[in-house]
Amino acid sequence: ADELVTWDAENGLLSWSVSHFSDYLVRSSSTDEPISYQADEGELLFTNNLNTALDAVKNGVTITVYDTVTATDVGTTITGDVIINGPGTINASPATGQRTKTFTIVNGGSLTLDGVTLNVTGTKSASNENEGDGFDVQHGATLTLNNATLTFSDLFIPTVSSRPTNTDSSI
Repeated sequence: ADELVTWDAENGLLSWSVSHFSDYLVRSSSTDEPISYQADEGELLFTNNLNTALDAVKNGVTITVYDTVTATDVGTTITGDVIINGPGTINASPATGQRTKTFTIVNGGSLTLDGVTLNVTGTKSASNENEGDGFDVQHGATLTLNNATLTFSDLFIPTVSSRPTNTDSSI
């Protein structure tokens, strides 16, 4: 075998040998921080707050979700290439308001959901009407699902695909 992993529970030692060079991440399954993301300086950071990770990487980088996380008042604008990896599950809801967006992906930006489950649930107005939108994928932006599950519930509009301004509306 090319890889050999050994766990010495008595001494708390993890070791492995490989026949190739790769980046590895060793994460305790008991950590309270089920999300990792890369800081601008390249440092790998952990958090339990999806909004913190999204704010840090909205211009482009990767977030990995390891467990189930809940994020409320999500309203992220993505301007670069952002990847959200699984194997975890995200239960997200937009901020209160009929047309608030959970994710806005602007022209030139992209969001890839890879191996993650994303459940987007809207909020309720004072009159018990569904509020919030799932995605606003603007002209020139990309939303990609790769072995991912995306579920919408109780939203005003699940996805919005914006037209570029000053264009023929008959297109």
